[in-house]
Amino acid sequence: LDSPTLARITHQGEEDPDEAMKKLIGLPKVKEQMHQMAARMEYELEEYKRQGKKLKKGQAIEHSSMHMCFYGPPGTGKTTCARIMAGYLYKYRYIRKNQCIEVDGNFFRGLTAGESSKKAKMLITKALGGVLFIDEAYAILNGGEGQEVIATIVKEMEDQRDDIVFIFAGYDREMRQLLNSNPGLTSRIKYNLWFGNYTVNDLSDIFRY
Repeated sequence: LDSPTLARITHQGEEDPDEAMKKLIGLPKVKEQMHQMAARMEYELEEYKRQGKKLKKGQAIEHSSMHMCFYGPPGTGKTTCARIMAGYLYKYRYIRKNQCIEVDGNFFRGLTAGESSKKAKMLITKALGGVLFIDEAYAILNGGEGQEVIATIVKEMEDQRDDIVFIFAGYDREMRQLLNSNPGLTSRIKYNLWFGNYTVNDLSDIFRY
């Protein structure tokens, strides 16, 4: 995983997620759910402080896993919402870095036996402290070592649950096939968000914007 590649796939989370959310056109149900998630994070951070627990700079609060799945067709704002979510997670101290590393499922295809799982571990190590967003995540299964990569991801989702948030994204039916490929994957997903197609009015507003 060379430096240019890492720089290309690493993105800053939104510095002002509330403002970024206001600018989103359409997606009313997604925005409502994200607002609810943010409110819960804010409450848990305040509760954490009320218990007299102090946070050092760059330290995240202790919390349960926050892994998510975004379902829906391409071009419906999943990547944008992942960066907004990274901003919320950072704002409320669920992650240490306001960072979102973004790849797709084809990224994990290896050339030799065992290479894909090693690549997955390396990527996860680089993503620690922030968000790892995997678009078209079902493509992981297309490679010969797909199951091995999924097993690696599932293990790291548990072992590193306090220091990384995974967001998987893709088409509804294909994502369900991915989740069904490993029982441990479904059990570790805390939030599911469905992204529907934009309405004609939404597309008109986007065009004018």
